[in-house]
This record gives sequence, structure tokens and C-alpha cells, in this order.
Amino acid sequence: MIKPEFVFLVLWGGLLVCAFLWFFAVGWVNASTHKAKRNVKLWNTMLFFFCPISLIVYLPFLIKGKKNIGDNPAQNLELFKHRGEPLLSHQYEEQESLASVRDLLTQALDNQSTDIHLEPKGDLLSSRFRIDGLLHDGPVFPHRAGLPIVSAFKVLAHINIAEKRKAQDGSFTAKIAGRTVNFRVSTTSSFYGETMVIRILDSENGLINLGDLGLLPENKEKCSGLLSRSHGMILVVGPSANGKTTTLYAILNEINIGEKNIISIEDPVEYEIPNVTQIPINPKAGVDFAGSLRSILRQDPDVIMVGEIRDAETAEMAFRSSLTGHLVLSTLHTTEAAGAITRLMDMRLEPYLISSSLIGVLAQRLVRVLCSNCKIPSMSYHPDELSEKGLHLEEEDTLYEPVGCERCRQTGYKSRVGIFELLIMDKEIKDLVSKKASTEDIFTQAREKGMTTMKEDGWQKVKQGITTVAEVERVLL
Repeated sequence: MIKPEFVFLVLWGGLLVCAFLWFFAVGWVNASTHKAKRNVKLWNTMLFFFCPISLIVYLPFLIKGKKNIGDNPAQNLELFKHRGEPLLSHQYEEQESLASVRDLLTQALDNQSTDIHLEPKGDLLSSRFRIDGLLHDGPVFPHRAGLPIVSAFKVLAHINIAEKRKAQDGSFTAKIAGRTVNFRVSTTSSFYGETMVIRILDSENGLINLGDLGLLPENKEKCSGLLSRSHGMILVVGPSANGKTTTLYAILNEINIGEKNIISIEDPVEYEIPNVTQIPINPKAGVDFAGSLRSILRQDPDVIMVGEIRDAETAEMAFRSSLTGHLVLSTLHTTEAAGAITRLMDMRLEPYLISSSLIGVLAQRLVRVLCSNCKIPSMSYHPDELSEKGLHLEEEDTLYEPVGCERCRQTGYKSRVGIFELLIMDKEIKDLVSKKASTEDIFTQAREKGMTTMKEDGWQKVKQGITTVAEVERVLL
């Protein structure tokens, strides 16, 4: 595609040549008419000469304006290429603040952050980066520079910059360091001013395969068995920010072999998946989970993914869809696999609908992985204390502890991995659900059938040298 700057440059050069040709041509005519003693003045020639010259002088300013102003401000994010080049210069004048916008995003990507937090604190604007699930302090800006930074992100995300009291959401896309990254922006008011959280959706790091989640071999085999079924409901449960959506995407990658019509309903669409029809939720336009479910059932789907079950209407529609010959995937906010069934009953879903539709529940947490560059064998643990916690060590087992180096930013950890428990709905558990049994009874029955708990999964990863006892206890307490 030809760039507008190239077109303007060609026009500018062409006008320059035409202007001088016009000047010499009219000058020659003026000299000829002067010899013929006709009444033609030189200023008439200069009048025609200065018109194109004026346009030539104006064109460079026009080119600069076209470069910095566009219909989509996110497309003009050129400041990632050159440090001194301003972003949206028609909106903001302080080069220091604009450079800070670039530095925040590039620093977050370099550290593989998932979120950027901008928080006003009195006369300062503090920034923090969420890395491997924990927040780390970032640069602090004075109030004078902080306001343009927040406003720049709001303009990029197509958020009303004049509204500072109501919560707002938006998104934008930018090309940084040669790769395209999506950003989700959320703002809300606080005591000291407007607080902003920027979620980073990097497709290069976000889409993974089912085998990369950290499932134990037996759980991966059971999960693959569930995904091979033609119908039924599979739930992925856990607290917020514990990788439930990532697991759903990994499942879609596993079954996306081109032979099935896969449709997803998401709020919002975080990553684009080939051969999957992805529908974004838009409440302002009347597009919600329940309504979208009704419409896509007429689209001949084989697999349906519902981003999240938030209310009873969506839950009932999703479970009834699984009864009509569709494999349905979704997420729910509960702390354990057995608790998902109780949560569905609290949403007034009939027990018979749960027992006849639900085929499996995968609960998960994310623990930090020890940095392979600096971890060292641990000599500070006591086997008797670990045995009381359920971690039984053999003589050949070696536990490791974090140290910290430049590669892991002195934290001792680098990236995260999941710990899981997979509840399979067999006949005994379905009978308990039909009788409205408690979470404890369902959990006990699942344990008798061989379900591995998240803590046991975590202990196995500790024995493998992947993480630490303290890390497993941190995420499960």
C-alpha cells in the first residue's frame, strides 16, 4: 500500500517543477510581448508564480498534520519508533509526558507484564506493573505530567477524556517492537483522582497449547477424553486473574482442527483464533451472553464457548444448549471444583439440568515458576513439617528455593504455571447432585474416585523443582 507521505512528496516535487517551468514560460512570453511593445507587466507573471510557490511552502505542514492526526489515534502511535517523535501532538504539548506513555508500554512488554496500574497519590501519579501475578512498583510522575499520560491513554482507547467521575472502558491496538499488541483500558474515580488499569493482551504470549498449561499426565488424558465428546458442559473455575480464559483458549486450540464449527461469545475478544467465529459482547447494542446464545444455536455450531457465566439466565441457556447436541465450554468464579455445583444451585439452576449436562469441572490456580538460572537446592525445610502438610518426600527428591538474578528481576521466579483439580461427573456424583448434596459430600466422593486436588498437584510440582512450598501455600490460602 502506498503511504500518504510518499504521495504528498511526489506532489510537492511535481508542483515545484511546474512552478519553475511556469515562471520561465511566462517570463519568455513577457519578454516577447515587451519587444512587440504590448502592455504586459512583469508583476502579472509573478502573480502566477507565487500561487504555486505558496502551495509548495504549505505542503510540508500539511504532511506533518496528516502524519499526526488520523481517524484512529492508535494507528498514529509512531513514538515507539523514534524517541523524540510526539504522539497526538494536536492534543498534548509536553514531550516528557508523551515519552512516558511510550516508556510505560515498552517497559511493561519487556517485563512480560499483564497489567499496568496508574494510581494518583496526592500530587503524584504512581505506576505499577503486574508481573507473574504480583504488582511491582514502576515510575512515579508529578501531577503536571500525570494528567497528560492518563488523557493520552483515554484518547487511544476512544474514552471520553472529559468524564472523570464515571467508570469507563475502552481498547486500542498498537504495533510495538515489530509485533501487534492489544490493550484494554479501564478507568474509575478514586479519592485522589482517576485510576486506570491497562490490560496487556499479547497474542505471542497469550495463546498456548493444552500441553503447556501444566496439567499432570493423568489430568491431561482425562481432559482430552472430555473434549472428544460430542455434547456436554465443561466448566473452568477459579478466582479472577488465574488463567481461566487462557485455559479456554488452549482447549479451543486443541479441538480446532477444521472439522468443527466453533463459535465463542466473549467479553471482550482477547485473542483472535483462526477458524473460530468470535462474537464480542456489546451491552449498549443489546448484545449479551444469553441473547447471543439464542442466536448462535441457529448457526449450526458444534462447539460453543461462553466467556463467563454471570447470571441464572446465561447459565440455563448454556446448560440447555449442551443438551441439544453441543459441546459447551465456560468459566465460573468458584474456589474449587466441587464448589461449582453448589454455585450453580445457588443460581437456581435445577439439579436435574446440572446432572444431565455437566460432564467435568476443571479448577485451577497459577503459581510462579522458579527461575532456572538462579534457583538453588534448599536446605531449610523440615521433612516432618512438610509431611504434616501432605508433602511426602523421598530420598531422591530435591527441593529448590529462589535466589534472584537479572533474568528474573531479582525475584527468583520467572513466568507461571497452573495447578489443577479435575472433577469428572460420574454416576455417583450425578446422584449426589440430584439429591442436592453439599460441597463436602461431592468433594469426598470425587476424592474416592481418584481426583487429584490442587494442593497435591502443587506438591508434585514442588518435588519436580518447578515451584516452592511457600508459593503453593500463597495461592491456596
